Amino acid sequence: MLPYLERMWQFFLRESRLALPAHVCDSIVEASLATYKFGTSRTKDVISVLAKIYDPELPDYLRMAIITRKSILLRLKGDHDQSDIVIQDILGSVGIESKKDIRSHCAYGRLLLSQAENAILRKEFDKAELYLTSWEVKNLKDPSGLELQVVRLKNTVYGRVLRYKGKFEDARHYLKECLKTIPGDASRYHVMHHLGDVYCELGRPKETEKLVLKEIEQLRAHGKQHSKAFRRLALPLMEAYIQQGKAAKALLENFSSSMKEWSTTMYPIN
Repeated sequence: MLPYLERMWQFFLRESRLALPAHVCDSIVEASLATYKFGTSRTKDVISVLAKIYDPELPDYLRMAIITRKSILLRLKGDHDQSDIVIQDILGSVGIESKKDIRSHCAYGRLLLSQAENAILRKEFDKAELYLTSWEVKNLKDPSGLELQVVRLKNTVYGRVLRYKGKFEDARHYLKECLKTIPGDASRYHVMHHLGDVYCELGRPKETEKLVLKEIEQLRAHGKQHSKAFRRLALPLMEAYIQQGKAAKALLENFSSSMKEWSTTMYPIN
């Protein structure tokens, strides 16, 4: 599917004006949002295409989804103020009635998550917590699959907020529960990174080691010691080794060559 979408994106970028039936626009937006990931060579092109297709006549859930991606891209560029502005603009144009639709409700939740991330970057943790607690699933007894996706993201961010606020035991509980429900490796590594740090904050470095060591060894075995996943897991492991003192010196040296390039670098929250 991706090669066909890429050809379509190229066509749209060449056209000065687009006149497409509403159902075609909806399908293209949904396929584009589902297919591309940030950080790929096509990110800029896809955002440009979505901007061309963006129209007040699009369903609210698609308009909010587009703005969510735009807000994330702005944040990745370091402009979290503009990220907040585009979110506020869309929220001001979406009616309360439309949020009753489950897709719009979930798209609204993802916008709030993006706002929470912006607040975290400003160290406004109370505000971030407010954004997170203002969204809930519609039916707690039988949540939809879309809602469960947002819940997993929400709980991960909430666990981080609790950690940054110094509520380490609460953060441990949330992040540990998140690990039970997150299927993908990338998301799982992200949660494990923060949970490992929380264990260190609680003075439980052996728990950190137990949590991440096996995963790190598997990443090394597959030649991924320079990957983002390896970096995320290795940082709390280094802290755990440091807390354990001289007994961990040999283990630290084992990883030093892999981590030399970035071990003293500060990375942004994401």
